[in-house]
Amino acid sequence: MAVKERIQEQVRIYTEYDAQRRAEEIAGSMLANAVSKLEELTQNTVALMKSNDLLRKQLADQREATKRYLIAAIYYDETYTRLPEDMKKKFIEIGKGVIKDYDLPV
Repeated sequence: MAVKERIQEQVRIYTEYDAQRRAEEIAGSMLANAVSKLEELTQNTVALMKSNDLLRKQLADQREATKRYLIAAIYYDETYTRLPEDMKKKFIEIGKGVIKDYDLPV
């Protein structure tokens, strides 16, 4: 009986050791996958931040251009409305030339 119990004890010890080793392998694999996913997410975040910075710069540039266009439109309108009638005709003729020169849509 002692021999049989000793064999069972060795089998049980081996099985527990084997189970612990396998659990450590699984945990290591899961940790490696988590680290890999975290690295991927970090790279994606950095790429998004760079893209966001570029979009912010483009937006700022567009705002500046819009300000200039708004000032030009107001300047044009105020100048035109303050001209005498005969000068308005000349202004319109000059405007037609500008449209033609710059191939602007009408």
